[in-house]
Amino acid sequence: MTKNKNQKVTKTDMRPMSQRNADAKAEAKANLAKLAKSDAKRDFSAYLTRGASGANLDMTVEFGADVERAISQLPKQCKLMCQYIAKAGGVANFKTLNEYAETADGVEYWGKGTIPYEQSVSKIASHYMSKLLGEKAWSKKLGKQEIIRVVS
Repeated sequence: MTKNKNQKVTKTDMRPMSQRNADAKAEAKANLAKLAKSDAKRDFSAYLTRGASGANLDMTVEFGADVERAISQLPKQCKLMCQYIAKAGGVANFKTLNEYAETADGVEYWGKGTIPYEQSVSKIASHYMSKLLGEKAWSKKLGKQEIIRVVS
């Protein structure tokens, strides 16, 4: 038995490393076999139908109270989304924003350089939704900022 720096008594495993590795491998195989048997009982379908947390295409949004203050510190994709909302008159649904992104060019191009982003505006909004709505802080410095507000 040895004592560590916290003065707790610990038992030392005196088996050779090869024996410890073999035992760990056998234990992992046994656990895997046990999991395979219980996999038939698992059902995650309840998690596949969530939907309230993302941005659906019919969701209509407008600018939030803090957009002017925070716009310069947002990720580029969020800045572009705000520009698209502005072009739509300040209120738009994500279907309209996605369609605008497909035809936008110049500084409004939905991409980096000449390479288009793989995600749509609605996918990006889903990813950042809690931050965009002001429910979660962007960073310690920026804090919670309401960038968009859901209208319907």
